Amino acid sequence: MKKIIEKIYNLKHIQNTIFGGLGFIGSNLCQSLKKDSLPYQIISRQDSLPTGNLGNVFYCAGITADFRSRPFDTIDAHVSTLASVLKNCQFFSFTYLSSARMYRKNSLTTEETNFTIDPLESEDLADVSKLTGEALCLSMKDKRVRVVRPSNVFGKDFLSKNFLTEIIEAALITRKIVLRSALDSSKDYVDVDSVVNIMRRISERGTHRIYNIASGYNISHQSIVQLLRDLTGCKLSLVDDANSIIWPAINIDRIQLEFCFKSLNLMDELETLVRHFKSH
Repeated sequence: MKKIIEKIYNLKHIQNTIFGGLGFIGSNLCQSLKKDSLPYQIISRQDSLPTGNLGNVFYCAGITADFRSRPFDTIDAHVSTLASVLKNCQFFSFTYLSSARMYRKNSLTTEETNFTIDPLESEDLADVSKLTGEALCLSMKDKRVRVVRPSNVFGKDFLSKNFLTEIIEAALITRKIVLRSALDSSKDYVDVDSVVNIMRRISERGTHRIYNIASGYNISHQSIVQLLRDLTGCKLSLVDDANSIIWPAINIDRIQLEFCFKSLNLMDELETLVRHFKSH
């Protein structure tokens, strides 16, 4: 009995290593581990690879909204550095943060879905790099190496240039939102706390190698903008010939069945989010 207890204790207190721990998702993951008094280390871009067993590795390093202007950094973060870590480091588990953005051209969104990628499209660069990173992870014959594909993650993300952050800032600072995509455009949004919590659970006992992390339903730009107008009194303008960008609904059957997963609804959290942005 004593040996069993010691084994359980050691698993709960195993070292956690976060690549990209200063980013939005990575920093929230660190806060979650700290809250539970679990040890962790952050490996940044300029750091040398650590030695020894890294415990539970969460590879959150990546380029998001600015990948178009940073193609080499994108490949380096999503593929080159990842390859070096997988090749040279020891770990107890490895979780690679990919993206559900890759589903945007698909009608099917289960984890086994095939993707169509066009290297001539600059918008596909992030998808190409993320899929290459996934392929590297899944080429390893180790079931503890897993891939997670979160959708659009929201929270106190003050520094990024993603859609939600930009329109909240515009509503508060310039009092005017300029939409470059049509009002019927829609995406899936998932809160960062739910993402972090499920990533930890997947790393501990996930039975599959790929997981979608999403709310499972889309929210339109019109719904978000209308609520922002009510909350801030901002104005709205739409650029000429704005295109409709409608994501397919992300399938989350796997995490619902295995973990009873459910995220917060962006529309329920938007007022609190605006308040955080205002105070920031």
